[in-house]
Amino acid sequence: MLQFLGELGYGKAGVMIVDAWEDNKGVIKTNTQSVDSVKTALTMVNRIGDQEVLVKTISVSGMLKKAKNRFTQRR
Repeated sequence: MLQFLGELGYGKAGVMIVDAWEDNKGVIKTNTQSVDSVKTALTMVNRIGDQEVLVKTISVSGMLKKAKNRFTQRR
């Protein structure tokens, strides 16, 4: 994300990993103005360490509690 957004954009986006589960899913928090930029940056992630990955956005919500509830129901 830092490569795509740059230091200033990354700081303005306020990206935080809120929750991560063992089934390789999680919730990321960002401000509303940066949602599209963060989603684009995540699609460019193709490797974490030595592991090849594919990052997909499942859902977007305006409230963390709603996002967590929606996400845990899908598991």
